[in-house]
Amino acid sequence: MLEQVRMRINWKMNKKGFELTAETVIKILIAVICIGFLMYLGYKIYDSINGDAAEKKAVSFVRELESKINAFKSSNLNEMTYLGFPPEGWYMKSFNISKEGHPVNQCVGRFTSCLCVCEEIKCDGKFACRGFKEEIVIDSKFIETVVSPPSGIVSSGSFFTRTYEGIIQFKEVTELNLTKQGSIIKISKNE
Repeated sequence: MLEQVRMRINWKMNKKGFELTAETVIKILIAVICIGFLMYLGYKIYDSINGDAAEKKAVSFVRELESKINAFKSSNLNEMTYLGFPPEGWYMKSFNISKEGHPVNQCVGRFTSCLCVCEEIKCDGKFACRGFKEEIVIDSKFIETVVSPPSGIVSSGSFFTRTYEGIIQFKEVTELNLTKQGSIIKISKNE
């Protein structure tokens, strides 16, 4: 009889232990899901704040550059240097309005040129643009180094460069040269 009581007690303890383990596993799973959700939510909030900050910085930079260009146009100067604080890693491009390629719904009106600060080289993502009646030309080249493995072989790869005409990639602080050549205003980057 004592043996049967011990077996029942052991069995009940094992059963309680199993129930406790299942309950603990469920609590752990719920905690992991909650932590994962909170991490995702934190990333989204950080990304929206940080992304908006860079976009606001781009808008502010383009507005300030527009005012400097307008002051430069009306001055007797032929050359001017501008020190600005654009979003680091973004690009500046100018577009001729009569040709395709400028961002949709930007620089609409009686403009000749569209000057844009873009997050991506092709101005597909986030950007800030200003229209100008004068022709604005970016007199600079951006050289991008790309790593590409030889076709058909997976190895350390080789390097090649792509050159983009009329694009400036920004650093944290960028010094730009503005130059008048007739009715054209050229913008180049001081290295």
